[in-house]
Amino acid sequence: MNQKLVSIVIPAYNEQEGIVECIQSIKNQSYRGPKEIIIVDNNSIDNTNALAKSEGVTVIVEKIPGVCAARQAGTLLAKGEIIVSSDADTTFPVNWLENIMNAFEKNPDIVAVGGPFILKNAPWWGELIFSDLVFGIVKAAYYFSGRSMLFGSNTAFKKEAWEGYDINVNQGGDEVLLLRQLRKKGRILFLPNNSVLTSSRRMDKGFLHFLIFYVFDYFFSLIFGRNLVPPRAIRIPKEQLKS
Repeated sequence: MNQKLVSIVIPAYNEQEGIVECIQSIKNQSYRGPKEIIIVDNNSIDNTNALAKSEGVTVIVEKIPGVCAARQAGTLLAKGEIIVSSDADTTFPVNWLENIMNAFEKNPDIVAVGGPFILKNAPWWGELIFSDLVFGIVKAAYYFSGRSMLFGSNTAFKKEAWEGYDINVNQGGDEVLLLRQLRKKGRILFLPNNSVLTSSRRMDKGFLHFLIFYVFDYFFSLIFGRNLVPPRAIRIPKEQLKS
């Protein structure tokens, strides 16, 4: 396998509970090529920054709140030919990165590789929506048409094909809008069996809250190019959800 440098960009906001586990699961990957881990601290007020630095990875601060602004800052800094984008509340099977890099090696025409995610401790309706509905549609669409979807927690792309994130859009900006941009440059490959494990905490306030503040706002941003909910720091800590 061609040992290309790969840059893993992880935005983080108040992620002290899981940031070390996230970083260590990247360090423990079976892929033995060169890699850099870039943590983008999006104005954390806990120990996220210090804990990330203690792991010996690159840590930068992005003052503009929002996932796209954080991914933008990390990607601009990245030195790798391949950019892997995920989240700080996510962990990865040991062969996850190797599967991604093998896909680029075996398919030189592709510009991006995507994969699904598995939700940790999701409510039954969350499992139903994502496991059965969303990923069922994505897998069927890819099988029959070759068209796919990119998910923020499990996306990789060639940096040369990337034109930048729209930092004015929060939800959808690092998924559908990125997909539209990359699709113009080449083929997108979806690996249905290369899942990551990510938090279900956006569902902690129940189905109606999730539907209004995430699902409705997500599709609004895709249609109108802006969010109803302004760009904000990435992931809401559980203690803030209770307020």
